Amino acid sequence: MEKGSKRSYEAPKLERIEGAAAKVVGHLLNQSEDLKKKNVELERLSTIDALTGIANRRGFDEAVRRMIAAIPPKGIDKNKEREYALHRLAIMVVDIDHFKKFNDEYGHAVGDEVLRAVAKNLVEHVREVDLVARWGGEEFIMAFPGADTERILAKFGERKGEKETPARMEVSVAVDGKTYNIQVSGGVAEYQPGEDFQSTFNRADKALYLAKRTGRNRIVGY
Repeated sequence: MEKGSKRSYEAPKLERIEGAAAKVVGHLLNQSEDLKKKNVELERLSTIDALTGIANRRGFDEAVRRMIAAIPPKGIDKNKEREYALHRLAIMVVDIDHFKKFNDEYGHAVGDEVLRAVAKNLVEHVREVDLVARWGGEEFIMAFPGADTERILAKFGERKGEKETPARMEVSVAVDGKTYNIQVSGGVAEYQPGEDFQSTFNRADKALYLAKRTGRNRIVGY
């Protein structure tokens, strides 16, 4: 620059500044929206069992808490039959009979197919409002809003003429051209208004233990 000359400066046009700022803001908003969607998906996946595609223990806990929250702590007058029926909740704990022995004999790949098949079979046995979840290992858990123990036992039992057979469930699984007949045991208990869920679960678990102790391949109510 020559001596005495002045540096020239042209202020950027307002339109260019606003346009650039809008692009930056738009980019940041898109990133924020993508992050929100990813977080929502991660939250959803955290409640799903990766092997079977049904709810996991966390997913079940969250859902059953909402079911219990809808039940008045002091219950409903039994004389109000319709309202009383709507505010009932039955829980069933299900365990695959002799699964460890089956897994050891046929391998984990076949065992995984059995778990998927049992999960699918349980889902096919319930209504849309019911919930099926994998509790852990070969154990599953189910929640039936608006149902009691007797109704669930009747649902899984069979009636032939005047004779009603005990509630039970068997699942056929085909893997690599071989068919395996899988039997399960279950225990059912009904939630009592005002109690915590663990108390209901403990009764259902005791009923499951009774089913195992009295021959397996059956569903027992507490």
